[in-house]
Amino acid sequence: MEILHINNEKNKAKTSSIAQDQQPVINKARCMYYNLFGILFIYGELEKKYDKIINILEQIFTNPMNETAKDDIFKLLKELESHQTKNITYEFNELFINNFNTKAINLTMSYYDEGYERGEKYLLAKQLIKKSKFRRNESFVETEDDLGFLCMLNATLLDDTKEESILLAKEIFEKIINPYVNYIIVEILKNTQAIFYKPVARILSSFMEFERIYLDAHMQKYQAFVDKSEALYQEKNPKLKKRQKTPISMEEIVAKADK
Repeated sequence: MEILHINNEKNKAKTSSIAQDQQPVINKARCMYYNLFGILFIYGELEKKYDKIINILEQIFTNPMNETAKDDIFKLLKELESHQTKNITYEFNELFINNFNTKAINLTMSYYDEGYERGEKYLLAKQLIKKSKFRRNESFVETEDDLGFLCMLNATLLDDTKEESILLAKEIFEKIINPYVNYIIVEILKNTQAIFYKPVARILSSFMEFERIYLDAHMQKYQAFVDKSEALYQEKNPKLKKRQKTPISMEEIVAKADK
């Protein structure tokens, strides 16, 4: 199933201020990373794009963002080459779909913005997509503000190489992905069921930091998320210890998860 298809309406975006001589190489690498996360955070994509993800991981392994990322890429390659997609797909279902044992990790930006899905960020994502020639395939079940969809969309925009598409990818990152993606990273890293997606989350974190620097976007803290329904429950039960959003380091998250 294709996530995106072409809409023939032309986009009339303004010119980009990013240095033109650096764009082709850097944007190709950015496209590769967005493709990686699009495949890993969309249900069923990993199985269909096994060869593609192996190719991406092998390429970024030769030029990783840091040594931790290199180790994490190696772990994913080793798992995929040993057991193909079986174990990672199973873990995806346990972390992001299965609500039987523990609450699944939500991948929509609206959830982390307002505490529920299909909120303002969902509407904004739909609005921004209309500025491009691409559209969400109606057979794709996730919403436009889903992390996997947004990554695949940005990969498609960067691959398009046109100035207006590159500008739109920047806008999508700044307005929708950047403010909330750290919540998802923290949720994965602190989850005791996460084995393969912890390396994915660390690689995602490194790439998001790169995007913030490269696009001159606002830096974000790592905070644990408390949804509004839980906050309301705590308000009605004042004797319970209140959980708050507090800044935490990546090291603290990993240390707690590994205990």
